[in-house]
Amino acid sequence: MAHSEPHLATTADQRSASVRTLIGWFSAQLALAVAGAGISLFGFWPGLGLALLTLIGSGLTLYLGWQPDRTPSHQADSPDKKRFKTVSDSLAIVGLIVFAGLIFTVGILPALLVLLLLAQLAINLVTEKPLLLFYGLVNGFAFLLLGAAEATSGGYLLVIAGYAFCVVMTLSVLWCVQATTDSRISLIRQRAIHEDLLFFSAATHPPESQAKRSERFKPSATILAAALLVICAGVIYLFLPRLPAANLGSQLSRATTLYNNVDWQAQAKRVDLTSQDEHSQTHNKGQANDLNQDQLNSDLSDSPLPLWEGLDPSAAQFDYRGFRDEMNLNDSPYGNNTTTADLNQIIALMKAPHGSYLKVRTFDHFDGLRWTSSVTAFRKQETDLWGNVVLAGEQIDSGNFQQQITLKQGMSAWLPAAADPVALWLPAVVMATDAFGQPVLPAPLQANTQYTVLSRQQLVDNRPASYTPKPRDHDLQLPYNLDDRIPALAQSVTANAHTPYQQAQALEQHLRSEYRYSFDSALTSQGVTPLPAFLFESREGHCEYFASAMVILLRTLKIPARLVTGFSASQQNPLTGYFEIRGIDGHAWAEAWIDNRWITFEPTAFYQLPASQASTLSADQINDYVDSLSQRQQALSADNTFTVGGLLTTLWNALYLLLVIPISYLLLALFWLWPVLLLLLIIAVAAYLGRRYWWHQWWRKVAGKWVIFRLQRYQPQDTGTALGFYLRQLQWLGAANGVTRQPGQHLEKWCQALQQQLPKDTSNAALMQLKDLLNAYWYGSNKASAGINLPAQLQPDLIDLVKALTDAHPHKSGTDGEG
Repeated sequence: MAHSEPHLATTADQRSASVRTLIGWFSAQLALAVAGAGISLFGFWPGLGLALLTLIGSGLTLYLGWQPDRTPSHQADSPDKKRFKTVSDSLAIVGLIVFAGLIFTVGILPALLVLLLLAQLAINLVTEKPLLLFYGLVNGFAFLLLGAAEATSGGYLLVIAGYAFCVVMTLSVLWCVQATTDSRISLIRQRAIHEDLLFFSAATHPPESQAKRSERFKPSATILAAALLVICAGVIYLFLPRLPAANLGSQLSRATTLYNNVDWQAQAKRVDLTSQDEHSQTHNKGQANDLNQDQLNSDLSDSPLPLWEGLDPSAAQFDYRGFRDEMNLNDSPYGNNTTTADLNQIIALMKAPHGSYLKVRTFDHFDGLRWTSSVTAFRKQETDLWGNVVLAGEQIDSGNFQQQITLKQGMSAWLPAAADPVALWLPAVVMATDAFGQPVLPAPLQANTQYTVLSRQQLVDNRPASYTPKPRDHDLQLPYNLDDRIPALAQSVTANAHTPYQQAQALEQHLRSEYRYSFDSALTSQGVTPLPAFLFESREGHCEYFASAMVILLRTLKIPARLVTGFSASQQNPLTGYFEIRGIDGHAWAEAWIDNRWITFEPTAFYQLPASQASTLSADQINDYVDSLSQRQQALSADNTFTVGGLLTTLWNALYLLLVIPISYLLLALFWLWPVLLLLLIIAVAAYLGRRYWWHQWWRKVAGKWVIFRLQRYQPQDTGTALGFYLRQLQWLGAANGVTRQPGQHLEKWCQALQQQLPKDTSNAALMQLKDLLNAYWYGSNKASAGINLPAQLQPDLIDLVKALTDAHPHKSGTDGEG
């Protein structure tokens, strides 16, 4: 016979190729997961190097342990099996030793990463069955979660997407290899027919090649599955509300070196003794104080090292002038050498339930040009074994707003924190609070320092409020020779306001609406007398001008006020959940003492008070993030200084916005159409539940129309290909009519079953003619098969047959499924 149908079988070469493909995809998913964890823990290049080593090591150990070039029976008898078992045990022991050493030096997470990686390589060397690879998939998922816990960049989403794709490909190849190993080819063929992935017909190819096709890896179907997985994950990410973080055990603190100062420790102990002595004197009148008051005063004035004395000059530093002991309005707040590229860099990251102003320094004395603090006292306190400290006079239960902050650049010793901190978790032995309640460390803050702050958040009309310290005389101080136009302006703007709060609101609104924020002025020195020129001449400037103007205007109305510098942490990255604090977020604002509390006011129009509650939907967060990026990009474009770094940053931001904005607004459009989507979902569910009343009839019609469309446009090329095409179309239509050709079912029996679906007055000549031609082509001699010609009327007759099947009322066939 020219075209026989031998039983389904695979060759050793085919199995070897499948196993090598599986090893490649498995090693790729493991390497991607390790890359994510390594980059998050150690940085980009070390993480990338570790991933490359993982890819090579996993591929090599799996290849040696599995020996895909040998048959399964030869693998079991391999003389290398015992040697690999010994090497595997040695790797596991080395992993335990390295884990024990790393856990006390670099931390538990890096130690766990190395342990799991070496354990996986050990398992690879003794892997003999495909199902053992599931251990590796579990390990890869553990690496991915480990990296996600430490990731602070939205780029980690690419790692997750790549990992998901590799896992889908691995599982697909693994399924094929396992099926081949177990000789379950008939199950594969039957499942493929029912899932409409492949019709096993002997019309186009010999049955032996059909069997090989059944075992062949189908990348198109796998890629489609991976794409659907990513789409489903994206929908869940965008539209499923996020629950608030529980913050269980999340008070983290770490740094490259532990912050300590022996003098501060001694001072903290003396302060504790003084507090105990004062407490004792309240119960024992007349008891003398044994401590020297002059020594205590000296302790309180001992300030931390300034930024330029505490850090390596070559290290990245953020030197915002508002964080120094003195802020001169005639100086550029960021330094004259600062570029837009510097201001767009991420300075710190904050993990918190919502955005916030992070206070750093408070200034209460203004001489017309410079802002300083009238009180420079520091109260020292020691931390406990875990770095935790509850500030003096506070109760930890009163805290309700936790911030976890990671510094990406070094800065001055003052810790950015939301108003009224209650407790802190610090990588320090001792810390201090200044006269305004702000936490301070003994030395400038190093890059990669991480700490946690618990604050007592209080809001007044959605404005942050603080109760400490109470106002002093300096909070009403005005500079000597104050321009007479400034008090007159305050009186004019607040003429219709009746309460101090209304007066402050009127001044805030006046500055936000009548003056322009100039980013250029933040990078260059003004060289003029600041406030009068700002208020009455240029009417533009940076945030330090706006905040200074509001504080002085308030003071002319006898309202205590002070200037505060810090960060506006309001830009949340929806991919990571972290609030990104950039150089441009270094900021100054005003606080006014109204109704026995300090209330925050934002006079600079470029900045907005952070929302007290963040949206739980990622779609809303994406919209806010894109708006914030656009606003900053617009402000940063005002600087015309050319640098290579600035050019690259500008190009990257432009590309990022070009991609993110259209996609984000498309997703938002889908979000706002949720009622329509919900209605469609309800209709789909109802249709699915009632599918037995309509599905078969509808699908039979659709399948018939599609087959007719295919037949009408088909142009036969050669006999074998044409006969195969005709049979595949009829088999597909037969399946839609409940007559599925089962594996191994004889063609004549299947034709008889299909014939029963035809109306009584419909001729079955075309079906019988096709059957005879197929039998002649399959089982005739080579010469006879080559001489078969297709009748010209066969294709039109088949179209008429399909129309009759499509329009006929279906009835159950008793031969469906017979072998």
